[in-house]
This record gives sequence, structure tokens and C-alpha cells, in this order.
Amino acid sequence: MIKIFIGTSEHQDTAAEKVLVYSLHKNTNEKLDITFLRPSMFPDWDRTTWGTPFSYFRYAIPELCKWKGRAIYMDVDQLNFKNIAD
Repeated sequence: MIKIFIGTSEHQDTAAEKVLVYSLHKNTNEKLDITFLRPSMFPDWDRTTWGTPFSYFRYAIPELCKWKGRAIYMDVDQLNFKNIAD
């Protein structure tokens, strides 16, 4: 199983999220464990100087994975055109 974390805004089910998830599933046969990282998950983080509401969420991933294994971080505005398992 491939763990994928996607930094996104607070609004769920946006077109960008749906397109990214579709592009991930379309190009792999592997099972994907997709987690959306949203601002409400980190209420104590000061985001006032960040470029986007989710710029630094990638730094939470090791702890979210209990410091084990590997994971992929993506911003919500990305697309996947190849097998993410590669």
C-alpha cells in the first residue's frame, strides 16, 4: 500500500482533489492510502507567513506515520501521469 498525503484547503470534495485522486488511481494498480491534510487538522499551527494554507503540512507526515515507512506528499494542484509506485 502506498501512503499519499495531499495538502489542501479546508473545503472538501473540490474539483482539484477529485482530479488528483482520479489521476493517481488511473495510473496505478497499487492500493493507495490517501489522506488529505487540511488546516483544521493543525489548529495550533501559525500559518500567517505561509504561501498557501497548507505549505508546511509535509513536515507533519513523519509523525502521522509514527516515524515508520515511507510516504509521498503532494499539493492538491498537482496531477499524476505515471505509475506512482515507480
